[in-house]
Amino acid sequence: MRKLGQPDVLGELIAGMLLGPSVLSLIHPSRLFDMLAEMGAILLLFEVGLESDVRALMAVGKSSLYVAIGGLVTPFIIGYAVLIALNLDVMVALFMASALTATSIGISVRTLSDMGKLHLRESRCTLGAAIIDDVLGLLILTMLVSINLKGAIGVEELTTTIVSTLTFFGVFLGIGVKIFPRVIDYIAERFKIRGVLLSMAVATAIVTAYLAEHTGLAAILGALLGGFLFAETKHKEGIANDIRPLSQILTPMFFVWVCT
Repeated sequence: MRKLGQPDVLGELIAGMLLGPSVLSLIHPSRLFDMLAEMGAILLLFEVGLESDVRALMAVGKSSLYVAIGGLVTPFIIGYAVLIALNLDVMVALFMASALTATSIGISVRTLSDMGKLHLRESRCTLGAAIIDDVLGLLILTMLVSINLKGAIGVEELTTTIVSTLTFFGVFLGIGVKIFPRVIDYIAERFKIRGVLLSMAVATAIVTAYLAEHTGLAAILGALLGGFLFAETKHKEGIANDIRPLSQILTPMFFVWVCT
């Protein structure tokens, strides 16, 4: 793909289509392959968070919000209009239209990374918009489920979702980014054992991914926030160098898995 001027991820997606059940049937979904693929996505987003500037990302918050709203409202309205024109039930049309608003943060990030564009302001806007889009998508889904079950928007369910989401982001960006790096730096200087920081980084990526999924957000979004926690440490470059080989092995498996 590089010789054709295309990002590596495109080749991995094509490989998934060719090797999967659709064409050659050489790769079949399995619990082990699924687990390794998901771990690849988690490490990819963790690595992006690790190499990101949290303050620079927050500085483009307004632009990211506009992009997220545009990217959510446009496909929702067009999708809903088309589905209603096809005589689908209103609730079915609403659910399907909401599905069209989903943003693949993994593919966006990997493409920008392959192109060497992650440091640009536009890339930060894209990353921020993907985060906001995930949150807004969760709120829309909560409202639709409530309407479908109760015939009205459940204020209690919506409030719970908003509070849990704000708490999740508040703990990470408000407290975690300030305290966690100091803890990591202390441990690194106190226990100079090879592999300690790598183990902590991988464990943090898994735990934050689980917490995000438990909140109702995408697991890879949690991994991204987990990377933010390490982005402010003195040892971020060493951690990035240690985790990169593992990520380079598992991340391609995720994109192959996507198309199998």
